[in-house]
Order: sequence, then structure tokens, then C-alpha cells
Amino acid sequence: MQLLKQDTKFSWDNIAQESFDAMKHALTNTSLIHPPNYHQDYLLYLAAADNTIAMVLVQEDKSHEDHVIYYLSRGLTPTTMNYSHVE
Repeated sequence: MQLLKQDTKFSWDNIAQESFDAMKHALTNTSLIHPPNYHQDYLLYLAAADNTIAMVLVQEDKSHEDHVIYYLSRGLTPTTMNYSHVE
């Protein structure tokens, strides 16, 4: 948020460019969602903040790497924020 302030200096060096290129390559060339294997167990990761709930459903392969099957993120309205995240 600091960059949004007036008269803030911003520099983009070679390290930042290399990091950006590596991230862009990983996001555009890697399969993000894998098809589910119905004969394996699922793992569900949940994260809850004050106004957002997110989850990722994953499965482990034989080398114990997690592969994303499904993900979901939901912003909470003021009404739903009155209830417990568990509910």
C-alpha cells in the first residue's frame, strides 16, 4: 500500500524482473488443478480471516506432493460475519 502514496520511489531491478518472470512461467506452464483420484484420500486446508474464508482440496501423490483438486475463496458479508466460521 506504500506505493499508492504520492511521491513514493519505486525501483524495478533485475532481481525483481527475474522473480516476476519465474512466477509468470510457473503460473502459465504448470497445471494448477489435477483431476481427482477417487481411490485416494483427500486433504482439506482451511484458512479463515476476519472477512474471508478460503479452502483448498488436495490429494497427495506417491512422492507425497500435494496436488490441488479444487479451491474456493469467499468474502463474508457483514451479516455472515456475525456467525462463527465453523457454522
